[in-house]
Amino acid sequence: MKKLFYYSIVIGLLGVIITPVCQAVSLLDGSSDASLADFVALMSRAVDIMLGLVGVAALLAFVVGGVMMLISAGDKNLIDKGKNMIKAAIIGLVIVFLSFTIIKVTYRMFGLDWNGKVEPPKQSDEARDVNVPSGN
Repeated sequence: MKKLFYYSIVIGLLGVIITPVCQAVSLLDGSSDASLADFVALMSRAVDIMLGLVGVAALLAFVVGGVMMLISAGDKNLIDKGKNMIKAAIIGLVIVFLSFTIIKVTYRMFGLDWNGKVEPPKQSDEARDVNVPSGN
């Protein structure tokens, strides 16, 4: 019950924080009202920053795991720790890049550009050639 309460407080605070930030982003772009495109632009900037941080963390994990393996001096425990750290970094990168791909595909399905611009989905040639009977 406490977790639900804490999660609801966090979500409420995020809503309180995100709304003025989206409004500020829309004012910087020259419009007066915040829209879904402003929220998408804000989230895409946040995802870009997080991807950069994840890349730095993965590089650090690779280096630390490699150094552990180098300085192990034959200690099986340190070699295993280094291998596990490198494996965890690889798995983490795969998860992050898959989530990035899922986000991008979802944006495209809704006709949103990664920068927050709205583009209507393109209609395929097959869908355009379908004869739709008129209501006469």
